[in-house]
Amino acid sequence: MSLNLLVRLGIVTVLDPATCYRNDDAEGIFGRASIILPLLPFGAAACGSLALWIWLNGTFPETLDVISNSHFRAPVLGRPLRPHNRKLNPQYLMRLGRLWVTSPLWTACDLACEEQQALSRGEARQERIHELMDRYQVSCSDCLDLLAANPRWPGHATGIKTITGLKAFF
Repeated sequence: MSLNLLVRLGIVTVLDPATCYRNDDAEGIFGRASIILPLLPFGAAACGSLALWIWLNGTFPETLDVISNSHFRAPVLGRPLRPHNRKLNPQYLMRLGRLWVTSPLWTACDLACEEQQALSRGEARQERIHELMDRYQVSCSDCLDLLAANPRWPGHATGIKTITGLKAFF
């Protein structure tokens, strides 16, 4: 009953029946990074929808996207770990406290290349990508240049189409 009251008052967010975080801790990117750090395997970097949550907050993602060459079978807090085996230039990785996370530029391109259902609980993908690009001053041409330099990026054609469609907002 106490936990339900805390949730209703907007004090905590429940991740699974035994785990929650204080919403005050999720107010800044370093707070969100500290929430994520104990959930990820050693050496993994947050990417995709998980990196989006770190950069912008919002709804906690249904899957934990990480850059890693390992395969993970056990879910974390009831959410599957989704590894992306990518080799990326260190300039696209940023360290927030002790957590490695993809830069806003890489994250925007990563999300643009995902299928529509990739974001959690019906969030509008293009709107969230636009919000990320706007907040961190990432231009469409920056994304198109990064995608052009990585033609084998999974979902490359989808990414080009999504970023081209976003040009109307900028």
